[in-house]
Amino acid sequence: MSFKKVNIIVSKSSFLNELNERESLGTIKIKEDFFLPHIKTKQVKIPCIINVEGFKNYKILFILVPFNNYDKYKNDIIKIILNLDDSCFEKNMKCSESVFKNYILKILNEN
Repeated sequence: MSFKKVNIIVSKSSFLNELNERESLGTIKIKEDFFLPHIKTKQVKIPCIINVEGFKNYKILFILVPFNNYDKYKNDIIKIILNLDDSCFEKNMKCSESVFKNYILKILNEN
């Protein structure tokens, strides 16, 4: 899937540069085989979560939030991060897009 096709990213090259800059501040690796790239940027048009499968046997979950809306979604990001250790999280990442989406929505709707 291309960023341009789903119209999430303003400039792919600027986005990748910002992601590299973020990585240089500290690792985005949260487990041995799990990476959580996350940045607040003006390069993202809409908040989204992207599950990347099959890249060197790593689990990669992007959490992308527009810079101007970061405060609005900050608690949602925290809810997702707090659930990463739940064994169901990684199991649901391996399921279909709709199953994973419903799982994320369930996390976000929990009090």
